[in-house]
Amino acid sequence: MKYLNSINWWIILGIVFFSACSHDYLRYDIDQKDGIYWTLSGDSLVYGFSSTYLQDSTSLNLLVYVMGLPSDHDRKVNVELIDSLTTGEENIHYFLGKEAIVKAGEVRTYLPLTLYRNRDSEMALKQVVIGFRLRESEDFRLVPGLGGYSPYRVILRLQKIGRPVWWNNTYLGDFSEELYKAFMNQYASLETTNPTIYDTLVRYAGWDLSGWNAMYIWQNYEYVMVKYVVHPLYDYYQENPHPDVNIPMPKF
Repeated sequence: MKYLNSINWWIILGIVFFSACSHDYLRYDIDQKDGIYWTLSGDSLVYGFSSTYLQDSTSLNLLVYVMGLPSDHDRKVNVELIDSLTTGEENIHYFLGKEAIVKAGEVRTYLPLTLYRNRDSEMALKQVVIGFRLRESEDFRLVPGLGGYSPYRVILRLQKIGRPVWWNNTYLGDFSEELYKAFMNQYASLETTNPTIYDTLVRYAGWDLSGWNAMYIWQNYEYVMVKYVVHPLYDYYQENPHPDVNIPMPKF
């Protein structure tokens, strides 16, 4: 009797297990598209160009993941701009790629978002919003509750440029945003005009003079800085005076 009861229990368990498996099987859709999502935190990002970053543009590559398995072919991810949330102008304040490709054998890709700093002369007086979300495509579906299903906003602000710690009035005169921008452009131009000198300065103080040695650059590289950066600026502003620029006559 105990033996028969044991068999009966195994039969019951088998039926339950088989029923559960059959139920799960019936619910599984082999034709269901893989999902896509991103892991951006919250619903927005405030991006402010730093006071030492004067390049016209910066790229935010937004990482998008696949919820599913790798494929044997490339697959397209679509993104849509939300006009009702967007106050910026395309190619003036931003450029948002409308699609990205998940390569065969991979389960992630990047959506390109480029932000522009200098193309709007009134940028310092306002903030710009770019609103967007992922969009379902022939290859992917959206996943409710995960990033990309709901709108996301990037809020772009232009921070006021402040006097950097390495600024030296003895060589440059009083600080001004006009001279700071011209100085950084002249410094960056050395990469083309004097690459050996540029490489030396960058190794010492950084490409944007943000390295901890930057405050000592006038002591250790006085001749180079004055001759190749300050003097060309002095000559330029002698011919093109600006009310915010008054560079003392260089010693070299």
